[in-house]
Amino acid sequence: MDPVERNDRAFIYIVEMENSTPRRLLLYPTLIRRCRACLATGLSERIIVEKMKELCTAFHTPANWNEKQRRLEIEVRSQEMKQ
Repeated sequence: MDPVERNDRAFIYIVEMENSTPRRLLLYPTLIRRCRACLATGLSERIIVEKMKELCTAFHTPANWNEKQRRLEIEVRSQEMKQ
């Protein structure tokens, strides 16, 4: 684990598809502990999620935290929808 890069923090990504087109990303925050990826909880979870939300904001991409499902949700907009 790099103490500066914090490469022990990551996500499990699930891509929801519709007619072979990505429509939504579901991101579950993880933390590597004892060489195993575990779902993050508590302060670690909040830090990981807030960092990703910050990165998404820089790209004008809304990312919403689903507290019940404990995941970050990102709607995927096609180029046609953006125009």
